[in-house]
Amino acid sequence: MAKRKQSSQPLLSAEAVSKIGIGVIVFITLFFVVAGILSFGRQSDLFAVKDVFIPENLQNFALPDVAKLKGQNIFQVDLAVLEKKVRQKYPQLANLRVVKRFPDRIEFSAFKRDAFALVAPDGRLSLIDKEGFSIGAPSKDAEPLPLIKGLAKQKLIPGDALGDDRAKIGIEIIKVFREDRLLSKEPLRSVDVGDMARIVCVLGEEGDTFEVLLDKDNFARKAGGLATLISRNDVDLLKVKYIDLRFEEPLVGQKKTVKK
Repeated sequence: MAKRKQSSQPLLSAEAVSKIGIGVIVFITLFFVVAGILSFGRQSDLFAVKDVFIPENLQNFALPDVAKLKGQNIFQVDLAVLEKKVRQKYPQLANLRVVKRFPDRIEFSAFKRDAFALVAPDGRLSLIDKEGFSIGAPSKDAEPLPLIKGLAKQKLIPGDALGDDRAKIGIEIIKVFREDRLLSKEPLRSVDVGDMARIVCVLGEEGDTFEVLLDKDNFARKAGGLATLISRNDVDLLKVKYIDLRFEEPLVGQKKTVKK
């Protein structure tokens, strides 16, 4: 006796097919609605840029293309391109943000990186801020800043961060010298961090400099000892060649006197 063929079940029920169809219709409808709104927005004067907000700390910067923003349709303003142009022109600006405030306002925000020290990892002098970000080459009339030496070679582009961790040590040492009332009186000319066991700081006026030797450990505390040492009346810095602070007791080397 022949067996009856089993009836095949449909993969989807009629109810499921109906829900999928409704979903497709809703999706298509939403697509055309959104497209219509965007099309209207790109053509309507309601979305023409009427206000460009630039905070007080950016008032002295000639931000590129800002004058062209007013009157443009806000949907057609390319923020990524605008931000790139500003960063290229002013690498000293950090946390730069340009945002759209619908329907008709563009807002800028950023803070200025201040020059803190000099570096030359690619052979060219570059200003850096206290976080180690390059902010471009120094101008001819720029104030003298300490030079951090001994860094690994790096092609430094304005806006880039130094990739050598030793730069952080150099920055911290500069902070220690600047923040101490006594040490800040002696101009800090350079900090050589090429050897972490023998960090060489050059202090003093041009022609009358002396070296301070540190290591990467406890340099803040040892620099405090230096402040006490140079405040003593019996220490003539004009005769000092170096002060080695790497030991419990500082070693003071005297300059050789030239016999007349």
